[in-house]
Amino acid sequence: MNWRPWGISGAVAGVTALVAGALFLPVHAQQNGSPQSGIVEQREVDLSFKIAGRIESLSVSEGQSVKKGQVLGRLEHADLQAKVEQAQAAVDAAAANVQKAEAAVGETDQTTRAKVSEAQAAVKVAQDQLAGLQQGSRPQEIAQAQAKVDGAQAAYHQAQDAYDKALKLYQSGAVSEAEKNQAELQLSQAKAEYEAAQNQLQLAQAGPRPEQVDAARHQVEQAQGALQEASAGRDQVAVAQADVKAAQAQLEQAKAGLDEAQTYLSYTELVAPVDGIVVKKNFSVGEMVNAGDPVLTVADPADKWVSIYVGENQLPQVKVGDPVSLDIPALHRQVNGRVEEINPAPQFAVTKATNHLQDRDIQSFQVKIKIEDNPQDVLAGMTAVWQGAKTP
Repeated sequence: MNWRPWGISGAVAGVTALVAGALFLPVHAQQNGSPQSGIVEQREVDLSFKIAGRIESLSVSEGQSVKKGQVLGRLEHADLQAKVEQAQAAVDAAAANVQKAEAAVGETDQTTRAKVSEAQAAVKVAQDQLAGLQQGSRPQEIAQAQAKVDGAQAAYHQAQDAYDKALKLYQSGAVSEAEKNQAELQLSQAKAEYEAAQNQLQLAQAGPRPEQVDAARHQVEQAQGALQEASAGRDQVAVAQADVKAAQAQLEQAKAGLDEAQTYLSYTELVAPVDGIVVKKNFSVGEMVNAGDPVLTVADPADKWVSIYVGENQLPQVKVGDPVSLDIPALHRQVNGRVEEINPAPQFAVTKATNHLQDRDIQSFQVKIKIEDNPQDVLAGMTAVWQGAKTP
């Protein structure tokens, strides 16, 4: 896209005519603010594609108004569109891999936490059991066993007395054999309970057997090994997290590929950079173009100006920002403008010195006047006249 002013050749022709006329003006006329004329110019921009290709469409014609951002033409782009779709598919796949990796991290972490917690609980139970066996029976447990022995002994003595009475009564014929047998059965039960209570008391007093302690110690070791194995699962969490980072890197790479493909696809569009009018159409649909070939030229009618050449004797009265009225002879009207630039480099002499009058050359300087009210009927190429600045 190249900006350039419109109507430069016309402006030069107008200036040449102006110079020719100025050569015949007396010095005092130049010093009293004679009218200066110029050609209305406007900014034009050449539009080109950034890549080479065959033109698929040009939706505008010369003289047509366009809006900024409007797509004016396209190159054939089926291959680039396919690349964009492939790149989008790669992004979608990479995004799915990231989600899968993130889900794996959560699942692995949750499973590991549960196993570690369960193993820690098992270690505590095994350690408590081992500690209990190593410490032996508590005094309360021995006292409870002794109380059971005392109770069983009393019951045994009562059953013995009852049996002795029943035996005597049976021998005297006072009770039946069944009653005697019942008393004998109760005595046997009481004796068995008494002996069992004595055995429990002896066990409580003696403490656990060595093989019980060894078995409990082995259970503690097994539980601790299971805890270490469960804790090793945390390494798997780190591996899963590394997989997430790798998947995210692949996703970023895929996105970069998509951005690149979309950028190249955008190069197949010719877009208006400004509101304007198509003034030139250099190619047609179906033609091949190279990158940078000017396909269309769009003029910006909102950016118009006139270049006036002011003599050095009038230049001090001209300042950047000064309001200016310009006559448009073709329209028999005036438009408003403002001095936008003053070129400090002299252009040419508007008056040549004469020897017999001992005068000097009067140089000209280019003054650019911006047309502000931008009337639509003031067209590029029209003549504009400025009455000029008067010398004091």
